[in-house]
Amino acid sequence: MNLFWGKLKQDKETGEVLDTLALSDHSLDVAMVFRRLCEMPAILRTLNHAAGVNLASRQLDRLGVFAFVHDLGKCNWGFQAKEDPKARITAGHTRETLPLFVDSSLASEFYRIFECERLIRWVDGPESVFRLFLAALSHHGRPAFTVDDTVSLSSDKTAASLPTPACSLVTMPRKKFFPRKGRANIAAIKERTLYPWRFRTPHWCSNVPIRKWSKKS
Repeated sequence: MNLFWGKLKQDKETGEVLDTLALSDHSLDVAMVFRRLCEMPAILRTLNHAAGVNLASRQLDRLGVFAFVHDLGKCNWGFQAKEDPKARITAGHTRETLPLFVDSSLASEFYRIFECERLIRWVDGPESVFRLFLAALSHHGRPAFTVDDTVSLSSDKTAASLPTPACSLVTMPRKKFFPRKGRANIAAIKERTLYPWRFRTPHWCSNVPIRKWSKKS
């Protein structure tokens, strides 16, 4: 069952929908391509340098899971409305993910659906999980959101809301192609650098109030 489209082909003149690709299928395509790209020597060297270690195959699989969710923001009704050329209210799919990290109820649901408690063990802590999500969501060359977006987005969250329960449908193929088996002896990926952007961590990153991270000088 596919509730959301990930890619849309429309007639340039009439706007009629000619074909669609389910978001779950598109997400899986990207994750699998990412994983194959990791086998290329130059890319693998770059990843190993960024990690400070030679990443094992299963560690690369885990990074593929984050690549899988790069278009999670398309699970919002404002974006899905773009299939109708007459739609008056539409939305993007990057900045719109911000409520999942700063709204306490949405963040709790996000944490549950994406099994963040398990993802935390893949890396060196909850903040690294958040940064990997942010990196994946920021795949259009700029930060998906910054701390300055928090106030401005809260007013239009309803119009472009992410239906988080439905997001669990998007994660189903991930579980099939990136299974849990053999995970016990895989070393956690250590993150060595902070993103040079300003943003807030989700409330589940720690028991202290949400912290601001400032651009490094």
